[in-house]
Amino acid sequence: MYNEMGQILLEDRRRIKKHGEHWSFFGGSIKKGETKEQALVREIKEELNYDLKSYDFMAEYNFSPKEGLELTYFMYTSPLPTDVKLTPHSQANMKLFTIKQALRLKMIPMDKKIINDFYTTCDTKPTQTP
Repeated sequence: MYNEMGQILLEDRRRIKKHGEHWSFFGGSIKKGETKEQALVREIKEELNYDLKSYDFMAEYNFSPKEGLELTYFMYTSPLPTDVKLTPHSQANMKLFTIKQALRLKMIPMDKKIINDFYTTCDTKPTQTP
């Protein structure tokens, strides 16, 4: 999710990290019988208490964060709502970052590639202030 200034919303994962990351995207697994889009809407509802209605498919990323584990990210973009306040689940915090700020965070390398790809392809002009 991103705002009109091109900042992206990331989840503070220091208390719930899975691969050593401190920051990452909101999201989760696809349950049996769900489409990718149904999982997206469900995960955003669970993690941010928000009924996501507007989103665009960005790309699919396959990677291995550690030996023996293969993951696929189906990345979607969505403008941040301006009419409601997002509320992260009880174990999470969130923050908006510029591209420069986000790329300095402790994240898995694939997340940094996704951020670069987003700023390369999005119509929103990213903010460049630190």
